[in-house]
Amino acid sequence: MKYIKYIGISCIILLLVIFFKKKHHKYWNKQPVSTKKIVKEGIITTIIPAPIKPKKRYYVKFLNNQYYGDIGIFLSEHYIKNYNYNTQSISWLLSYPYMVERNRIAIYNENRIVSFICAKPMSINIKDKPLQLHYIDLLAVHKDKRKKNLAPTIISYAAALCYTGNYTSYIFKIERKPLPFRYISKSKYAFFNIRTNTLEPLKLPNQYSLELLESDNIDKSFSFFILSQKKYKLGFFPDKVQFDYYFKNVKDVNITYILKLEDKIIGLCNIVLNTVKLFGKYEYVGELTTIELEPQVTINISDFMKLVIFKLREINITYINIVNIAQNRIIIDRLGFGYGMDVYFHMYNYHINEILKSYEIGYNPV
Repeated sequence: MKYIKYIGISCIILLLVIFFKKKHHKYWNKQPVSTKKIVKEGIITTIIPAPIKPKKRYYVKFLNNQYYGDIGIFLSEHYIKNYNYNTQSISWLLSYPYMVERNRIAIYNENRIVSFICAKPMSINIKDKPLQLHYIDLLAVHKDKRKKNLAPTIISYAAALCYTGNYTSYIFKIERKPLPFRYISKSKYAFFNIRTNTLEPLKLPNQYSLELLESDNIDKSFSFFILSQKKYKLGFFPDKVQFDYYFKNVKDVNITYILKLEDKIIGLCNIVLNTVKLFGKYEYVGELTTIELEPQVTINISDFMKLVIFKLREINITYINIVNIAQNRIIIDRLGFGYGMDVYFHMYNYHINEILKSYEIGYNPV
């Protein structure tokens, strides 16, 4: 009888574990996401589940540029700790080419934003297959509302309402722990303190020049970037309008440097700036989206990054954050970046059978 009693208790515990696990995955278990059971690579379904109806006294609203100020205030308080989204930065982040009102979604309660998400149209090639999708970003829930099912609700609206015949999938990043389905790649953040760096300055040979990207070099830079992405299993392929927006220099928001050998562009580096409160005052922290360099005898990818770091120091950028995708792992190791938290790339409504290596991803979307 004693053994039967133990078996009975064990069965109860097992059932409770299964029950709570299923409850925890209640939303994602019903979504078209990658699992081990799926064999065929590509789009999972053409029928996206209907969005979850908000609870009583909560309602969904699509936002235009008149709401950028409200969104910035909300994100500064409830998104990433100590990040400040001023009007200039939030306007840039929410005005990507081809975004419309339904790409900026908020849930309201008592006439105030309690959750926000945005979906940015992008084009990628994944394992040599072109795909138009949305990059999901800026998902935030009010600090006092985080156990009210708002995150699944607003995600379900983005998934259902941003889906079109052309834009069929979604890609996004999540930090520290993956979601309860297969991710497509695991990467890692790294950081570098520009202000206290002890790197030795690098003098460029006469035939090389490091310049800010200007309009007269946009076309050549676009061609260079597109060519650079072709070597990755997950490459990003903006059209010319998108490239101009992503890489155009915007004061205090976005910086792009090009490296030239005489008149030929051989390197491209883009950094998006964030305003972050560090040690009691606001500082600029740069996030690297891409750094690419044609193979050179004289200069390597770490040298290129070092040149950029010294330029950033001149304009009072405090830190630079990068993800160990593409060639970035070489930079991290050679220049002594410190490693930070894990970051996982997930896709919604798309399946691949393999987990991509971090260096097989060509761009860090923001």
